[in-house]
Amino acid sequence: MKNIYKYTMLYIVLFILVVTLFHFVDRYKEQSIGFQKDLLLKEAQTHFLSQVNTRHWNAQFGGVYVKPTSGIEPNPYLPNNTLKVDENLTLIKINPAWMTRQLSELSDIKDFSFKITSLYPLNPNNEATPFEEKALNYMEKNNKLEYSEIDENNTFNYMGGLITTKDCLTCHAHQGYKVGDMRGGISVNIGANGYKDILLSIDNRVMIIKLIIFVFLLSITMLLYKQFRSNENLQLKILNRTKELEYEKNYIHKILDTNPNIIIVTDMLKITKVNKVFFTFFKFETIEQFLEKHTCICDYFLTLDGKDFPVDRQINNKSWHEYILENENENHIVKLKKDDEIYYFNLSAKKLNENNEVLIILSDITELKRKEKLLSEQTKMASMGEMIGNIAHQWRQPLSVISTAATGMHIQKEYNILTDKEFFQSCELIDKNAQYLSTTIDDFKNFIKGDRDKNIFNLSNDIHSFIHLVDGSARKYNIKFILELDDDIKIDGYENELIQCFINIFNNAKDVLKEINEDSRYIFITTFIDDKSNAVIKIKDNAGGIPIEIIEKIFEPYFTTKHQSQGTGLGLNMTYNLIVDGMNGIIEANNENYSYLDTKYSGAVFTITLPMG
Repeated sequence: MKNIYKYTMLYIVLFILVVTLFHFVDRYKEQSIGFQKDLLLKEAQTHFLSQVNTRHWNAQFGGVYVKPTSGIEPNPYLPNNTLKVDENLTLIKINPAWMTRQLSELSDIKDFSFKITSLYPLNPNNEATPFEEKALNYMEKNNKLEYSEIDENNTFNYMGGLITTKDCLTCHAHQGYKVGDMRGGISVNIGANGYKDILLSIDNRVMIIKLIIFVFLLSITMLLYKQFRSNENLQLKILNRTKELEYEKNYIHKILDTNPNIIIVTDMLKITKVNKVFFTFFKFETIEQFLEKHTCICDYFLTLDGKDFPVDRQINNKSWHEYILENENENHIVKLKKDDEIYYFNLSAKKLNENNEVLIILSDITELKRKEKLLSEQTKMASMGEMIGNIAHQWRQPLSVISTAATGMHIQKEYNILTDKEFFQSCELIDKNAQYLSTTIDDFKNFIKGDRDKNIFNLSNDIHSFIHLVDGSARKYNIKFILELDDDIKIDGYENELIQCFINIFNNAKDVLKEINEDSRYIFITTFIDDKSNAVIKIKDNAGGIPIEIIEKIFEPYFTTKHQSQGTGLGLNMTYNLIVDGMNGIIEANNENYSYLDTKYSGAVFTITLPMG
């Protein structure tokens, strides 16, 4: 309906413009024709006035006598129409009317003539033609002094009225004339063929102008019509595209709303868009309700990447948004508290556009963290079971020594053969083995306690504690540790978790080493600082190496080459997570050929790289 109205208005405007401009063109035509008529009228009026002036000149003398010439006879209607001057010359009298008629007869101008006439002429030669009679009646009836028209022969006919003056009474007083009376007139006839040509030219110009105007307006109308159609098509495209965008927007919103992750768009100052999971998790119905109480989701943060979340929300002198964006390829873990519950999320951020809009995605890994903790505890319990066996094996010899020393002193005392020297030697031996037992208990207790507090510790001491914990198992399978340690390296991290990593690597190596010659079972541990000031730990065995086809999979969860009853495939996966996620380090595995004591070996090498600060 709106388009019909628009096109109707367009056609109405076109019609109005055509009518209006055609009207002005017609006015121009009328003015041009009027101008041409005025030219003819001015020409006729000039001839008429010329004759009137001539008549006035004649009348002021009561007529004039002139020398007769061929073709000019005395006026028979005038008394005293001749004057004899001498025997050889007789003059004839010429009055104004006679003069006017004779001048008319003498005129030889092409397409031009004039004549004196009246409704009641004395001279039959002055009898009025139909035009002259019509003109004289018109002027007499309407009290006008002139009349003009163009006849069908393209002749411009003009009639000017002759008004009786005082001079006229000299000749016409006896006819009852009075001053001011109109008693006739002079008609002027001018050929109007040129006028007709001009009118035809004006008509042609008018037609051309009208045609140009019509074509121009029609062209403008067509252009406007095309523009309207183009606009309609554009509007239709815009409408369709808007619908598509709206559909895509709704479709994207549906996708985002079905996404289990919390998705947030922020302009770095406040939250602008969120998905449905956001409202479900934080228990708000609108963004406005959330922003009434919070300026940022970081109000809920407790830690970011294992560090306490700062009150000023600045990390390394940058906003936490900028920190995440600058390290967008890293796995960021945030710990937050809501309704007295602790949650863990993987946090990622990406810049959307030049308007500083940032997309933030929070992936809930709380359940994964709980499972990891449970698996860690289960793995630790399995390690504890094995270490209890190690401890039992380690304790047998010290306990046997203590028992033998105590029993020996008891027997020697009964037989009074216990000397002071033997007594002190036995006491020293008992004390030394008791100290060994105590150290073993402390190492075991520290490991079991499982402190998650980050602290600075000596790497060599940590490795020695690990060796002490697995010493019984190493002795059982005749595994020898070859150490090359930098005793000055200190790590800012989780001491017990690193021991757990060493134990997991040792257990994997032990299971393969016990299948080879028991006289040459080695584990080499080397530590040093690389050129990037990172601590590097290399743990190498001589068990032949990891098969090439599985070396890329050993850190994947639940991957194991052992029977289900012997392994879960979680040991190395937990090691990877503890090193990479827990301590921001790197762990790699490869195979290496090397020589030791002039013997060539091959085995797996685990390289752990940890930041020292």
